[in-house]
Amino acid sequence: MATVKINEKLVSIIKDKRKKKKLTQKDMAEYLQISFSNYQRLEANKYETYDQNLLKQIAVKLEIDDEIFSDTLKVSPTTKMALRIKNETLKQIKMIEIEHEFDSFSQTANYIFEQYFLNHDLSKVKYDIENMFQEVVLKTWATTVKDLEKENISNKKFLDFILETYEIDEEQAKKDFNSIESKRKNIAKW
Repeated sequence: MATVKINEKLVSIIKDKRKKKKLTQKDMAEYLQISFSNYQRLEANKYETYDQNLLKQIAVKLEIDDEIFSDTLKVSPTTKMALRIKNETLKQIKMIEIEHEFDSFSQTANYIFEQYFLNHDLSKVKYDIENMFQEVVLKTWATTVKDLEKENISNKKFLDFILETYEIDEEQAKKDFNSIESKRKNIAKW
């Protein structure tokens, strides 16, 4: 049941149209199949929101132009986006259900959760592998830098060329290497 905000202006239009058509509140309540007191509270402006379908039924019965309801029934951009996402998600779920020939929504949901957790675990592994790779590359590079520093002047020129070409901060690279070395030593202690 979708509810929408209502205001005093809207309520007074409903009340005026009802009176012009010479309908009682009881007639309206019976038409809408709601209690008399519920309809009375609507016209007394006791509600901040009201059922959207009932408002549409009122508009039909009282021959109220839909334009009057346009401000009230407008859907915010955020709500539109949420509805669109919800509909797209439901379509995707239905496609998975059809694709894998599941008999129920619960089977589909279980499959989706399994895939989510599997992918989550895989992304963790991928992240760990990336970290390990970066660590190995940094360690190798830092070791090479240390070796080059001990060598002759031509190696030093080559090192300077690499540092300049790839805009590598030599001090930061050394700090990174030392950090990795200390982490490696701490891990070895464990």
